[in-house]
Parts: sequence; C-alpha cells; structure tokens
Amino acid sequence: MSDYAAKLAALDDGTLNPAEFSHRDHVGVAILALQQGDFYDALARISRGLRDLTRAAGVPEKFNATLTFAFVSVIAEALPEEIGDIDRVIDAHPEMTTPGAISALYGAERMRSDIARKLPVLPLAG
Repeated sequence: MSDYAAKLAALDDGTLNPAEFSHRDHVGVAILALQQGDFYDALARISRGLRDLTRAAGVPEKFNATLTFAFVSVIAEALPEEIGDIDRVIDAHPEMTTPGAISALYGAERMRSDIARKLPVLPLAG
C-alpha cells in the first residue's frame, strides 16, 4: 500500500524520488488528484508534476503528453462515484495499470513521436 497523498504532495512540490514512484503510484496519485479537483485541474496537476519529475531526473524525453492525457482519461472514466480505498479501485480496474492497453490504440511509432510527447494526439483510425 502506498501513501498516495504524500506522493502527490511530493509530485506537486518537486521532491518526489522517481525511483520510488511505480506505475501503480502514478495511477494512485491521478485518482487522488481527480478526487481533489475536476478533470482538467487534475490533468494539469499530474502533467506538470510528471513533466517536472522527468526533467529533474535528467530524462525529459520520457514525459509523454499523449500517454498522460490518455491514462488520466481512462482513470477518470472508470472511477466510481464514491472512491473509498484507492487501492481497491486500482485492483478493480486492471486497465489502469496496463500501459500496453493505451499504446495499442496509437501504435508504437505514433506514441513515441515528438508531437505525442509534446501534446495529446488522438489515435489514428484503424
């Protein structure tokens, strides 16, 4: 079990250790941010935090606006009215923790493109 509140606060203030921030933690802090604000506020908060985190870690190319937008959207869509225990919500929705599910919609080349890193792009029609 993770302390999502502490990790979100650390993401906000730039003190989060990337080595201690798993994909599950990404999802948990996104859920918490969505609880604390509307979709767009949560998206901005998570995007800004992740972008700053990758810059501080010396790997700014790892931030991907498309992937961030898509995951926050998937998470927001799946959230129940009453969230309760964040870990239970994550366990009930494996799509939240499956990076390949999002990548499959876009294709690897599009997802790795410079434009997808800079801004959310839509998947190409099949």
